[in-house]
Amino acid sequence: MTQLLSSQGVDITQKNFQQIIIRGDGKDQFNQIINQEISALPPSKNLEVIINDKFMFAKNSFDQWSIIYLVEQRYKEVLNFISKINSKDDILASDYSYGQVYFEISGKNRNEFLNKLTHFDLRLKKFPAFSMAQTLIAKIDCSIYNLKDKYIVTCNRSFEDYFKERLKDTANIQHGKFNIGFLDWWEPNISNRSSKSFCNRTGIKKKFCIYHNNNLCCFRHSTHFSWNIYLSYI
Repeated sequence: MTQLLSSQGVDITQKNFQQIIIRGDGKDQFNQIINQEISALPPSKNLEVIINDKFMFAKNSFDQWSIIYLVEQRYKEVLNFISKINSKDDILASDYSYGQVYFEISGKNRNEFLNKLTHFDLRLKKFPAFSMAQTLIAKIDCSIYNLKDKYIVTCNRSFEDYFKERLKDTANIQHGKFNIGFLDWWEPNISNRSSKSFCNRTGIKKKFCIYHNNNLCCFRHSTHFSWNIYLSYI
């Protein structure tokens, strides 16, 4: 386990998890075989995640499941489990432990942080607790698991260094350490005092009007109170 960053309501830790991918038909015999080996039935709903103190078990697609061990297992036991599963007809288990990297992202601002790296909708109504998805994060194919109070994100180990750099870059943007950042400013109520104050201070009263000083450049792109604000070192 390696702590990558902890700031502004976001904590990111790299984890040393073990992962097994299982492929099968999901029918009764498949479920019985898996339950006999790990004392847990495979999730039946697509993208569903179940979790206990030892592992999380997710259904990635109609014929693929993943087991990610949250507590380190003896490698001999992992291989023994894979061997038992592969001895059965129509079921295939593979060890993915060393081909993937794993990141735990927690904190009250974890959604805002990840929204800078992905267009995936992290709202609960679209991405409920104890579900998973496969999406692009920092332009990398990732799997993300919603464990209610935190996310587990996995990607191919070949992208490890790049992915960690993008996480750190995003944290730096939040701190205002980059020469150029970006945010949207939206004020829905023209009578709002802060809206008037901002408008008077910048002089942005017309659509497509541009204002700048030593610290920021503002571009009003609509007739409503909505601006793009480019920050230069806060």
